[in-house]
Amino acid sequence: MFSLLGICTNASAQESEELKKKNSSESLEASVKLSQSEVLDLFLIEISLKRNLSLDKLREAFVDVIPQLTAKQYIAPTVGARAKKNWLKYQQNALDPFRIKAGQQFWLANQEELIHLENVTGVPAALIVGILGIETIYGKNMGRFPVRDVLVTLAFDYPDTSNRVARSQMFKEQLADLITFCSPSGQIDNPIQFKACLTQSSSFAGAIGMPQFMPTSLLKFAKDGDKDGLVDLRNSASDAMASIANFLVQHGWVTNQPILIPVKTSSDTLDTIRRIADGDPNPKWTLAQLKTMKIIETIPSSTRADDLALIVDLPIIDSKGIESVTYWIGLKNFEVITQYNRSFFYAMAVTEFGYQVASNFNPEQKNPARGETLNSFKQEKPPSTNNDRPGHKRQKQQ
Repeated sequence: MFSLLGICTNASAQESEELKKKNSSESLEASVKLSQSEVLDLFLIEISLKRNLSLDKLREAFVDVIPQLTAKQYIAPTVGARAKKNWLKYQQNALDPFRIKAGQQFWLANQEELIHLENVTGVPAALIVGILGIETIYGKNMGRFPVRDVLVTLAFDYPDTSNRVARSQMFKEQLADLITFCSPSGQIDNPIQFKACLTQSSSFAGAIGMPQFMPTSLLKFAKDGDKDGLVDLRNSASDAMASIANFLVQHGWVTNQPILIPVKTSSDTLDTIRRIADGDPNPKWTLAQLKTMKIIETIPSSTRADDLALIVDLPIIDSKGIESVTYWIGLKNFEVITQYNRSFFYAMAVTEFGYQVASNFNPEQKNPARGETLNSFKQEKPPSTNNDRPGHKRQKQQ
């Protein structure tokens, strides 16, 4: 448990003077070995000054922080050899019958609102359902860690890794944004409500609610879908759905554009696509270039020749242990989905799962993640290892 120091308890002028002497919590931490509680207190002083919040109320809300060692263990890199990535296994977990049934029930309960959101934002209802299903099974698995305690632990006691400084800074920023989110009026008007907001449960990385938004995403993209004056991503399906749609729109969702295009199934295509596949989720090839390279047959009528696309490579290990890679062409909307989670597996899973749920209510609904595409059954080189990047620029996000 952290115990906070009783320093700088007088007026804000005294707080300001002390900060000037120390310059910042970061510089002081670098020059003097401080305890976690001391560093946290300096952080609260800084937040109090920057955001004009009561330091006493901030300290009161953080006085009983408990380090989340389990969360720290979960977020630490895996020691030893990592298991090979396998899209078939990931896909099987995503399409679990329990998850599909939950998706069908969610669709039935929210169909009118889902269709309304699709009409207003251009984001397919199937994709909203897919993200909510993969992230938390519609609120059934939202995490059990107090978000305040998780963020304090990861901000000031991040595991000893090569990127520790950058990751610690990121979690400090998330903690600062959590404080801002929990004081929407700009002041801590109700200390009890403020603390309840800070200590709501989250994932081991600090993601909150049905759509698993990090605090920064809460501030930028969360929406009051049910118009009750509150943003509640834990208990309001309307808020969760509207927030996901807004996230995708703000990241550049293109209405009526495909998510995926199948590649040509030929040996020449295989050689070419192997050569240029690099696991990069950022579109870099125009559709005209891909057609010239004979990777795609045609340019879809709903797209332009100069639209950018990326190569989606999905490593597979079948039941006999034979390795292969399935390839797709991802358009801008596929890249937008990876902004939620920088993983090809994730983007494919939410797409396939969501459209499978939707097809139960509209048999004519085409699943863009299904269909024949190129598969190299005699793989000559290892699959891309770039498909396990953590977080949505959730960011980053299920």
